Amino acid sequence: RVACHFVAARWPDLAAVEPVVTARITRPLNPELLQRLAIDQSALAWPQSGHVEYSFTFAGETEFGDGVVAPLVASVTVDDQQRILKTTSSK
Repeated sequence: RVACHFVAARWPDLAAVEPVVTARITRPLNPELLQRLAIDQSALAWPQSGHVEYSFTFAGETEFGDGVVAPLVASVTVDDQQRILKTTSSK
C-alpha cells in the first residue's frame, strides 16, 4: 500500500497499474571487509542480517500535451517496516 499511494500521488498515470513485486533478503557484509574498511557493524544505517526489501515496479504510458505518448516507469523500494528506501522514475 505504501508504494501504491506514493506512486499514485506523484505519477497519476500509474495509479491504476498493478506493480511487479520482487523481494530481496539482504545478507550480512563480510566482517573481514568491514574491518579492512574500518567500519563498525553498529555504524551501518540498516540491519545487515535478514533485512527484507520489496521492490514495486510500475510501468505504463504518459501522454504529453501535444499528443505524444511516452513510456513511464517508476520503482519504489520499501523495507519490511513499510519505510520507503528508494524511488526511481524514467520517461
